[in-house]
Amino acid sequence: MNVLVISLPLLILASILERRRILFTTAWVTFSLYWFLEAPYYYSIQDYYNTLIVISAGLLCLLMAKLSFKEVDESITLFTKVSAIASTIYFLSLFVDPIHHALINNLAEGILYLSYVMGFPEVTRFDWNLVGVPGKPVELIFACTGIESMALFAGISFASKERISKRILAFLVSVPVIYFLNLLRNIFIILAYGHSWFGENSFYFAHHIIAKLGSTLALILIAYAVLKLLPDVLEMMDKIFRRVREEI
Repeated sequence: MNVLVISLPLLILASILERRRILFTTAWVTFSLYWFLEAPYYYSIQDYYNTLIVISAGLLCLLMAKLSFKEVDESITLFTKVSAIASTIYFLSLFVDPIHHALINNLAEGILYLSYVMGFPEVTRFDWNLVGVPGKPVELIFACTGIESMALFAGISFASKERISKRILAFLVSVPVIYFLNLLRNIFIILAYGHSWFGENSFYFAHHIIAKLGSTLALILIAYAVLKLLPDVLEMMDKIFRRVREEI
């Protein structure tokens, strides 16, 4: 958290004050430290998927720092803006208690409503953050909200320089779709665990394997749709990739 207090304002400042090479480099280096310091926590709870994600994020930040130190071009600027917007949404949701609580509460209410509509009235609420079938409650935590992916695509949609109509459409085909699919994901996990669909390891199998694979596939398809709508973001990725290849 202490590193984030420094790195996030620097990232926001860099996205506003374009072409400042040292500022961009410093922002990305400090942001990489935040992600690397998160890795031991995820490893300690045996969440190897997120361990890999945060390590990859840290390495990506170091790569962006190296590219920024050499030259801050349009691709670096746009990528930094996307990151600044997405990170601001995500970390405000993570650390501001009223927003944090509201997200989890909204998730619980959405799960209950959609479960009932889908014909699973056995899904009940035991506490503000406990939902499940009788005798097998599931605790809803911040990671269950899907805010990481929604923040990322919101950042992409807001930072793009394409026409406003395209940006709005990109937002609509990503953020609301992710929200709905995330409700389905949580309902699947709750039912699989509650009814022991996969035996005694139903929660692990449903949450860490099936849901993770399904979420990854869905995000790939959503990303494809968004990039078709926002070619400047695709061009940004292509330019950064070409610069990376030149560095290798």
